[in-house]
Amino acid sequence: MEETKAVQGAVNVEACALAAGLVGTGGAGFPTHVKLHAKADVVIANGAECEPMLENDRQYMLRHPDKIIRGLRLAMQVTGAQRGIIGVKAKHADIIAQFETLLKNEPMIELHPLQNFYPAGDEHVLVYETTGRVVPAGGIPIDAKAVVNNVFTLGLLADAAQGKPYTTKYVTVAGEVNTPCVGEVPIGISIREVIDRLGGGARISDFSVILGGPMMGSVCRDLDSPVTKTTGGILVLPSDHRLFSLKNSDIRRDLNKAKSVCCQCNLCTDLCPRNALGHKLYPSRSMRILPYLTGQVQMESIAQAALCTNCGLCQAFACTMSLAPNHVNAFYKKLMAENGYRADVKGMGMNPVGEFRSIRKVPTPRLVDRLGISDYIQKHLPFVEGCLTAKSLLLPLKMHIGAPCEPVVSPGDRVSAGQLIAKAPEKGLGTNLHAPMDGIVESVDGAIVIKTV
Repeated sequence: MEETKAVQGAVNVEACALAAGLVGTGGAGFPTHVKLHAKADVVIANGAECEPMLENDRQYMLRHPDKIIRGLRLAMQVTGAQRGIIGVKAKHADIIAQFETLLKNEPMIELHPLQNFYPAGDEHVLVYETTGRVVPAGGIPIDAKAVVNNVFTLGLLADAAQGKPYTTKYVTVAGEVNTPCVGEVPIGISIREVIDRLGGGARISDFSVILGGPMMGSVCRDLDSPVTKTTGGILVLPSDHRLFSLKNSDIRRDLNKAKSVCCQCNLCTDLCPRNALGHKLYPSRSMRILPYLTGQVQMESIAQAALCTNCGLCQAFACTMSLAPNHVNAFYKKLMAENGYRADVKGMGMNPVGEFRSIRKVPTPRLVDRLGISDYIQKHLPFVEGCLTAKSLLLPLKMHIGAPCEPVVSPGDRVSAGQLIAKAPEKGLGTNLHAPMDGIVESVDGAIVIKTV
């Protein structure tokens, strides 16, 4: 009933998203209510899940396709979009069959099967794949009159319209664990506890952990750190695995190797997904200019590095010398920031979409082989029914892009599951935070710690 009111306009969709504490679950955590404050003619549900080893979106799409469609309708309503698109890998025949059945009477929503390549889930790539439109360099999807939301975020939006806040999420636990799987966990539970209880514990003693996917995920430095609103994967791998050498590389070593070893083959540029869309990003030029950066640096000469999204293909797949153009671009970005230089990426203009783009997409199976994670790939991971509980929850006040949320509880307060415990700042980008479980607030200092009861 409440969702029906929302669709009729009695409830503001943006306000529902803000009240529920929604952020993008497939990326950096941009507050959803802000993304929906736009006028678009198409809303795209991102179910590409292009990172190997992760299956959160797949499992959610299998279990809640109806919620995703309801959330997509709401997003279309608030943005004024007359077209909705659900992007799903063509290999997921079971998911596609479900959506096809549910969309028979949805003339404004279509299903778009995607090829199995990396990074199909990149917003710019997804917009082009599903609509043929190019998001301009330095722009966001709304510049192409599109809004992109992760399928899980859209499911949460359907929940938000019924007054349910964002307090739990799907997480993949995979790699060197006894029971690789996908399960639902409360936000704030520790990474260690998820590995031990959901993943059955690590099956090797010398392991390290990647949070997120193998390509764009980050190395976990503290297993007692919490699952946040943007945590998608917990990958347990041997500490000497190649992925950690890619992610833990020293920038001075990377720069010295680039100066002395790069053979200027241009393959990093040929396979760059953003270059293929016409963005004037040339990883090979970033490498080429490096030996000449001495003394006073002309910022304009390195400005194109600002277009790099660090998808990692250049380092992990393209380069035959195991060099890291993405790290060199990160170095350039830091150099520009230190000099107070803001690159005019929109002023760089655009090239036509690459004529060889269609044959330069990197197939996910080939990427899996190159990363050395083939042994951890199963046809489908099992889903563990029910949501984990925890004795203690650590809830950072900043799990999203923007300003931290502001506590509305104090140590000693008793809170209930779903209760607002921190609110979005009145000024600035932010969102709300809610208690995932009943408990007592133990501390409030950069994060809210709740001892559950």
